[in-house]
Amino acid sequence: MDQFYRWIWEQEGGYTAQLSEDYADDWMRHLAQEDYSGTHQTNCQKAVKMLFKWWEHERGGSAWDPEITFSDVDSSSPKDYLTRDERTQIRNASLEYGSIPEYSNVTPAERDRWKQYLAQRFEKPKADVTPEDWDRANSWKIPSLVWASMDAGLRPVEVERASLEWVDTDNCVLRIPKRDSAKSNESWIVSLRERTATFLE
Repeated sequence: MDQFYRWIWEQEGGYTAQLSEDYADDWMRHLAQEDYSGTHQTNCQKAVKMLFKWWEHERGGSAWDPEITFSDVDSSSPKDYLTRDERTQIRNASLEYGSIPEYSNVTPAERDRWKQYLAQRFEKPKADVTPEDWDRANSWKIPSLVWASMDAGLRPVEVERASLEWVDTDNCVLRIPKRDSAKSNESWIVSLRERTATFLE
């Protein structure tokens, strides 16, 4: 409501005690032309409608029927979602991200180039690169983070807080404690695909 009254103040160059439907309609047109989310526009319109209902009930004013309406955004539906094909592409990309050929599957010349790459990647001298670094480069860390995040719908802060203690591979679930949950004030359990649970083992 503060935004509505400030907007009226700017239009009139000062305070007005007479609230009219014209002000409300003009503000809705203003909101429609600005770069606001649909949720913000809908919430502003609901607030002004409630104000006019109060005026009608308490002061005998009239209800406001807006000239334009904003679509009501269903808060239970995802705002930004990925298609099935996009999800598959992301999962596949995570499997390939940072992976290198097996140590035993490359020629000595290729192995030398890969050792140079691993030395830069792991910030160590080339002479110190060992076959264990090859295994480390091909770890399941990125795929397991990506797949578990997508299965569980984790928010970025939850990915940051993620811990192995959440993982229950026997039951294919993540058990997220109350202290780490960004979605509610309660602990929650979310299922994982069997393949994701295998990555996490």
